Amino acid sequence: MPAFLPRRIPVPPGEFRRRCWHLVGPDTHPVAAELRARSAPPGSAGGTAILLGAEFGWEDNARLLDGIAAARRDGGRLALVHLGAGGASLLRAAAKEDSALDVRCVELSAEPSTRAIRVAVSLLNSEGALPSLAQVGDDGRITTTAWCPAELPPLRAEDARPGRSVVVTGGLGGLGLRAAVVLSKVYGLHPILIDVLEPARLPPSSARHLSGLCATVLTADVTDRHGIARLLSTTDAPPVGAVVHCAGLLTGGPVATTTTTALVRAQQVKVAGLEAVLAAIDPAGLRQLITFGSITAEEPHRSLGGYGLANELLRRSTLRAAAGLPRCSTVAAQWSLWSGAGMAQQAGAIQQARRMGMTPLPLRAGMHALVRLFGWPPGPADAAPVLLYGG
Repeated sequence: MPAFLPRRIPVPPGEFRRRCWHLVGPDTHPVAAELRARSAPPGSAGGTAILLGAEFGWEDNARLLDGIAAARRDGGRLALVHLGAGGASLLRAAAKEDSALDVRCVELSAEPSTRAIRVAVSLLNSEGALPSLAQVGDDGRITTTAWCPAELPPLRAEDARPGRSVVVTGGLGGLGLRAAVVLSKVYGLHPILIDVLEPARLPPSSARHLSGLCATVLTADVTDRHGIARLLSTTDAPPVGAVVHCAGLLTGGPVATTTTTALVRAQQVKVAGLEAVLAAIDPAGLRQLITFGSITAEEPHRSLGGYGLANELLRRSTLRAAAGLPRCSTVAAQWSLWSGAGMAQQAGAIQQARRMGMTPLPLRAGMHALVRLFGWPPGPADAAPVLLYGG
């Protein structure tokens, strides 16, 4: 299966051109003053700059949508500058849907240097064929992300964890249930399946998979932090050694008609759900954390901007969580759409995905990749996103 890891490559700056910027975001943002000071007078070529901080808040959805709407209305460049919060996936999807949008997204450190701020503003104003997504280091170096082919770890007998549990969110869904079956068989893990769906409401095929599995089923909303903590603390299952966060909400539609409510709903399942599960588990015992994201977080697709943003935020949350998990291997798996199981399969969207240029990932190949991801090197330094394609 094709798999890719990120690598940052240098980007040359383009030719500078001052613009008259309309700012969407707090006046206290580190870049705000520099943008205003170097802004062209009214009547010049314009642009809309969205300014976000180090962590994404639910209110940032409104800023993104407001900025996109302003750029559509007023014309000019649409820019995003953030300090780690993210949001570029939504802008890039909007540009995919509307070729008139000229998008430039820049990421800085949480406390950027004066040099980085000046370079970022120059980058926003620059002309030429520059990437829509760039990072500026505190030394002023401009890079962009290239995805390079990678080999997944081999399957190793020593990775088996008998006598431990694996928490699988979305555990009664098509992918979650099959992941539980595979991990139980290969690694001897006891599945703890968390899902809002009650087992009695499963379709016959899923009910058969569950009936042959020795698992603990917890009926709960994964975003209910207190409920998840209570259920996990009272179960008599073996100690948790792994988490596979499969829960998600497939949302679609053009960015122009997307609402903040729809964006937040998708993000809560991905981000708040992950936070709720990790808060209820002893981090010292966790050895594997794998989150199920989507390639739409890294590669924009029409009508999937909201879904891509939820998965971009999941990727960032996963890698931040790794800092507090020193003995855990952490992977933000950015999968292609699955065929044979999963939300896209259930929604009948596989053929549509093919027409959009996405090659679905066969179920067997995807589960084999999941098994190999359990051998990822442990520790925060090796935590990484991985793109996984069909074909």
